[in-house]
Amino acid sequence: MRLPARLLSLIALPLLVPAASAQQFTFDSTFPAPWGGQPFGGAQPLSSMFTDLSISGPSDLGTTTDLSANRLEGVFTIQENGLGDGREFDPSDFGLEGPGADQFEIDASGCTGPLASGQACQVRVRLRADAAEGQHSATLVDRVSGRRASFSGTYAPPPPRGEAIYSTPGNFTFVVPARVTSITIEVWGGGGGSPINHCFGQRCFCCAGGGGGGGYAAGSFAVRAGETYAVTVGRGGIAAEPGWPSPNAVYIGHMMLALDPQNGGQSMVSGPAGTIGATGGQTPNATNAGGVGGTGWGGQTMAAGGAGGSAFSGNKGIFVIGQGGRPAVDNPWNAGHGSTGSFMGGNQPGNPGLVIIRWGQ
Repeated sequence: MRLPARLLSLIALPLLVPAASAQQFTFDSTFPAPWGGQPFGGAQPLSSMFTDLSISGPSDLGTTTDLSANRLEGVFTIQENGLGDGREFDPSDFGLEGPGADQFEIDASGCTGPLASGQACQVRVRLRADAAEGQHSATLVDRVSGRRASFSGTYAPPPPRGEAIYSTPGNFTFVVPARVTSITIEVWGGGGGSPINHCFGQRCFCCAGGGGGGGYAAGSFAVRAGETYAVTVGRGGIAAEPGWPSPNAVYIGHMMLALDPQNGGQSMVSGPAGTIGATGGQTPNATNAGGVGGTGWGGQTMAAGGAGGSAFSGNKGIFVIGQGGRPAVDNPWNAGHGSTGSFMGGNQPGNPGLVIIRWGQ
């Protein structure tokens, strides 16, 4: 082993000892650690007594949302600041410890061979390509000197994107997916039903107005993964039954209405973050007028459905059928559209409501 020049100058000093007790001195390349114990096992290399190693680098590697594009690499500098020529370094001298050590990779290939005083080498660490979500903490350790440097890095993937569409009347349950913190809800009430135009003898006394369109509401809500929300989709209002006299009918003036409720059903979503909903369009309740549109509530955006078209009759059997009211906001499913009136039967019920829940949009 080559000894530093400063150490050799000390060794060259004469030793003053009595001749009678003169004895031969020999220097070994190793001797016990001067600080007492043996933290690194046994005797220490003589050159290590004159080394002053430091490790410096970032304590926070930052946050990434995409491991394929950014693995959060950190560069640590291994600096020799001592008097000696330093030790022979090997990549295996370095390792990672700590609860998040298995989430990082280490590359110490740049630290090979001796480091003289003032020289440095670099060790790189970065998140693994399959790192788990969350913040991970680890410590870079030089196993020979015991020097260490702690650091952390965070993988925070964006919330997933998706939507849940409920277009069939009934009751359902929505569970907030993992990593989702916000949802947007749109709700349409069901369309109102319409009556049947009916004639006594040869003259028509009234015509059938259209059912009102369903109301609409939309809003965004802060949520937590795993929360449960009750979803209700309103049905379309039942249309009047054909035939006269009808076994299941009630009469308003000369209009024949089904005995069952004619208004469109209410749609709504309710859970820990709040409740949002929209009422259904109404069936006509006057001789010729169309039904009133439904309304929205509980959202940041709310709108009323269109009223059903009015109907009238004239001489010589000329009459006009009222059109169903449009929903407050159009949608691909035509949800919430009111029923159009008919002459002597054949009309359809109002269209069902609709609920759409989206996240990560």
